[in-house]
Amino acid sequence: MADTVRCAARPAAHRWPPPLRAAALEAIVHVTCTGQAWPRLPSALGPFRACRHRFLRWCEDGTLERVCRTVLPEQDRGWQRILAAYTDS
Repeated sequence: MADTVRCAARPAAHRWPPPLRAAALEAIVHVTCTGQAWPRLPSALGPFRACRHRFLRWCEDGTLERVCRTVLPEQDRGWQRILAAYTDS
């Protein structure tokens, strides 16, 4: 029971391990770049409800803003600009 309480008290950022956070970002980038609705998210990118929830949460807590301001390699700057425009609208 103590483990359950300790787990519940962890900050939300620790609930998704890094590989799942990367997958969520990939899903968010897919939706912003393709313009598809969340329910049309390919299942290979994860459950759309979980990814959409993560998107909304990252918008609120500033995570996506930090992603958009981070200096990335040239090949990643295209999706970064699209994401920035999408989150600004």
